[in-house]
Amino acid sequence: VVISNVSESGYDVPTDDMVSEPVLGYVPLSFPAKLLSLLKSRFDGEGQPILILPCELVSENGQVLRGILNRLAKSWLLSEQFKVWLDDKVIICDTLVDRIVSEAIEPIGAIGEPYALWAIKQDARYELPFSHPSIILTDDLAPFLRLKLHILNLGHSFLADIWKNEQRPTHETVLQMLDDTIIKQRLLNLYRNEVVPGFASHGFRKDSEHYVEKTIERFQNPFLNHRVSDIFQNHNIKIERRVMAFIKWVRLVNPSAEFGQLEALANRNGLSAV
Repeated sequence: VVISNVSESGYDVPTDDMVSEPVLGYVPLSFPAKLLSLLKSRFDGEGQPILILPCELVSENGQVLRGILNRLAKSWLLSEQFKVWLDDKVIICDTLVDRIVSEAIEPIGAIGEPYALWAIKQDARYELPFSHPSIILTDDLAPFLRLKLHILNLGHSFLADIWKNEQRPTHETVLQMLDDTIIKQRLLNLYRNEVVPGFASHGFRKDSEHYVEKTIERFQNPFLNHRVSDIFQNHNIKIERRVMAFIKWVRLVNPSAEFGQLEALANRNGLSAV
């Protein structure tokens, strides 16, 4: 079993990794190329099946990762036998992890909130080698993904944008930002006026209202020192996936939907929903 969590930009593959199969002793730069190198070595050995559970916050992360591996295998001129093995024996599931982890515990470990969810798309070809009350096997990850991405993560990026543009304290946390009643009200207004109506257009009003309530509770957990500077990393990529994707998703069913604050946020970061 392989479990990965390399952030939203972790699927990027530099040109050096695309050129050809790595020579002996050379370690590829990117995660996908490292993974393909590992899989090629496994194929060259006993070639036993393997289950890959990617945890990156990318829609259909398993399918996206498989597409990257297939393109790399073609670029590296790997054999047709390997490509068949990759398709048949390497199972890559779409998954979604929903849990806030705020900081590391040295030498190993991390501080995480009580709330936890790991949703994994079912596939008849595998049986999970572990179980946990917070693991859900499902045929449809979309509702779990939309709620997390466009409420919790969108809210994080909304706060990070305020933090950056209003030059708030360098080491400020999410909790400290929401201790500011004006900031908290701005976030609540965003949820009430733009986010929940967007979910309602897809029939998810009650689910989104409940998740907003839970999200605010999670943001105000006094035991999490979740620094906004950490959330701000890869900010533009996050805005594209958390905000722009939400606007486009809503306008699929409601083309006239208005997003004053969200579109202003996108425009500040050089993005347009048009």
